[in-house]
Amino acid sequence: MLSVASLCRQNLTMLLGLQHIDSLLKLSFGFFSKDASASVSLIDQALDEVNAIRDERNETLRSLTTVWYKDWHPRVAEANGRHYLNKVDDVKDHRPGRTVDMSYLIYRELHYPIDKWADEVQTIRNRVALKTHLPVRNERVRWETLD
Repeated sequence: MLSVASLCRQNLTMLLGLQHIDSLLKLSFGFFSKDASASVSLIDQALDEVNAIRDERNETLRSLTTVWYKDWHPRVAEANGRHYLNKVDDVKDHRPGRTVDMSYLIYRELHYPIDKWADEVQTIRNRVALKTHLPVRNERVRWETLD
């Protein structure tokens, strides 16, 4: 039950983190005309928050997998020369059920377009940084990675 609660907690923490990111970006917009370096700093904090949310999500999934695989036999793509074949009927067929690993638990989160959003925010941030002679940031947010 504790592992299920940790998954729920992570999801709520992610939503609060997204709210915090929204607040940082709104604050950044307010500082844009007054202090561009403060504005860029706030955008950097927002992008760092996205990475922190991803890291927490991945750690929660690793923890769940460790706990649940103590009693479950893990699904794997291939074992002993046999390949995983997922046969489902028309009623139960849904994309999370087709996952080989336990990532179905965070399937919805993995498919948020955070990568694209972060790239667009970073592009805007770098335009401001170049105009004000601040360093450019070239870090990709790898939202869909589970490492």
